[in-house]
Amino acid sequence: MSPEPSAGRFSEVAAILREAVARRATPAVTIEVGTATGPIWRGAAGWLSYESAAPPATAATVFDLASLTKVMVTATAAMGAVDAGRLRLDDPVARWLPEWRGADREDVTVRDLLAHASGLTGYLPLFNDPHVRGRAEYQRAICALPLEYAPRTQSVYSDLGFILLGFILEDAVGARFADQAAAVAALAAPARLAVNPPASWR
Repeated sequence: MSPEPSAGRFSEVAAILREAVARRATPAVTIEVGTATGPIWRGAAGWLSYESAAPPATAATVFDLASLTKVMVTATAAMGAVDAGRLRLDDPVARWLPEWRGADREDVTVRDLLAHASGLTGYLPLFNDPHVRGRAEYQRAICALPLEYAPRTQSVYSDLGFILLGFILEDAVGARFADQAAAVAALAAPARLAVNPPASWR
């Protein structure tokens, strides 16, 4: 652990982080505690991988948030569109995506996509298909998939549903989803959270 100067107050927290690394819950962890005026303590524990030569984590270590962006960015952008009156949670998906057709899915809504309750499978590596490359191809491919379960009978975490949600947001807001995501990230943590970060962060 390499905490910044006021760590005494947070020594118990620092010990919990060290214990998590020792138990191999994670190879590395960083923390920042602060107020609206800025950070009051930062700390780090562990190494960037489980390899013996891995560099240690520091308070400046950059982490890939991966699927947390669904909650932090996509859901936030969706609720911004709802607040602005550009999108309604109960809009049928078919209103925005004409390829979403069929009696089994006609009642699926934007709310269902957000709740991972649309019936779509959790994961499908469409990026491995050489015929699926741009938005139109992804939209067509996902909308044509057979549903895995009846909508709203389960909640199955689905990358595919959130891809469709991104397409809907592009049309509802009239801006590329990447630009909407970058705007949300900038509001959440200016200069410290990024969508499609530069290669130097790796």
